[in-house]
Amino acid sequence: MANVRIAQIGQVRANRPIYEIALNGRKFAAIVNYANQVEFAGPAVIRSLGISSIYADTLERSLNTEIVSALGFTGSQTFYDSRFPYQQIGTGLAFVTDFLPYLGWKSLNPASFVNRVI
Repeated sequence: MANVRIAQIGQVRANRPIYEIALNGRKFAAIVNYANQVEFAGPAVIRSLGISSIYADTLERSLNTEIVSALGFTGSQTFYDSRFPYQQIGTGLAFVTDFLPYLGWKSLNPASFVNRVI
């Protein structure tokens, strides 16, 4: 069992959310891909979406065995299911209200965080 904090940062386009996944002091980013799988995204991918390097550089560059085990990643993907909270925010690239793309989270415990024991 692992205590994983999963938060939606925003979306690439409608029905393709971007997530921050926090586990034991490490932060990872993931995006829902066209195959409806949650796929690991490194800092370079996150920067390419217009999120500042101040935030992107706090993210891990690769998956480790702990996060692979906690979320059941196969390679760099896992199933997109109820473990991942979803907030509809229209169409196109957009961010949730408590995440600032040039800075990161407005507060330490924003409303869009969901804690899960997996």
